Amino acid sequence: METNRTYYLTNKSVEPEILFRTDENCNYFYSSLIKYVSPIAEIHSCVLQNNSYHLLVTIKDLDHIKQCHRQNRRKPFLSTRVIRQQFSNLMNSYAQSFNRYYSRKGTLFQKGLVVEEIPSEEDLYLFHDALTCLPDLKFYKFITS
Repeated sequence: METNRTYYLTNKSVEPEILFRTDENCNYFYSSLIKYVSPIAEIHSCVLQNNSYHLLVTIKDLDHIKQCHRQNRRKPFLSTRVIRQQFSNLMNSYAQSFNRYYSRKGTLFQKGLVVEEIPSEEDLYLFHDALTCLPDLKFYKFITS
């Protein structure tokens, strides 16, 4: 992922695990999303289904990414590494909390975040409209700036 670009991101649970069993699960995921992703990306929408999540985000400019890196300097700066790390932190935070709460062990998400660049603002709204029509919608936020 690169700065100043808009993306659709999604991931699914390992089968047959339900990711978002309660409103508390949904709210915890959303608060983690704000904590880990909002420093590096503008979040346009967040859609949670029983076994998957869907995000529309625009990665912020290089200065915001560098600021996030300054708070966590374990490795030399590389913007794509910082961006990927923040999304990894989101998934790890949720998985650890979920596993503790439900007394389970092991992987919660399928391997690899699915990322698709959205080339235009018009396409962003098309993606948004498509996400609102997904079955088994558990949680939905469309954030306007």
